[in-house]
Amino acid sequence: MTTAVAPPATTGGSTRRRRLIVALVGLVALAVVATFAWRVLDDRFEAPQVLGPSLGGFSMVADPVPLGDSTMQIGFMAPYTGEEDPETLTFHSAEVHFRRNTAAAVATISVCLPRTSPNGNIGGGGTARASTLEKYCREARPVVPGTTLQWGTESTDGEFLVLTVRPTRPGTADIDSLSLDYTRDDEHGGRRGVERVEDQRFVVRVS
Repeated sequence: MTTAVAPPATTGGSTRRRRLIVALVGLVALAVVATFAWRVLDDRFEAPQVLGPSLGGFSMVADPVPLGDSTMQIGFMAPYTGEEDPETLTFHSAEVHFRRNTAAAVATISVCLPRTSPNGNIGGGGTARASTLEKYCREARPVVPGTTLQWGTESTDGEFLVLTVRPTRPGTADIDSLSLDYTRDDEHGGRRGVERVEDQRFVVRVS
């Protein structure tokens, strides 16, 4: 006598379910990794805003003077206030944007190591008609690729930025914004970006 044996139950449905679960777990893991990577990249490459709180709100409109006396030094950055976290910033470039420049002025930005006090008698919106920064800075370094700024030191060892406007003919130099491309040090994430300063206005006029 032969006994009929029932065929084994199919496992196709359970196999598909397992594959679906594995796929879903993989997608969730990828989403978590992608989100983490995006946040890391976003944190590293979003434009830094270290200098903004010390750059806003300064402006100046100078009276017309002869060309030989027209070079203006503008301490458009406030020195350390006691709240900032000390760090080293490395610049890649600094650009000065003119609204109008009929004076064909050349504008540069320099790092100033103050000579006599934390603000060098020029920082924080101070201005002076002078052909050089020698009177105000023990050391003045034009911002070029690789120039560093020691930021956040409450003494004459703390540095800040100075804008020099040097007209080359009679007319008006009207500056409305600045762009600073720099990288934070590794202790502060190494973030690089361009910080724009747009709430300032500096006008130098030559008779």
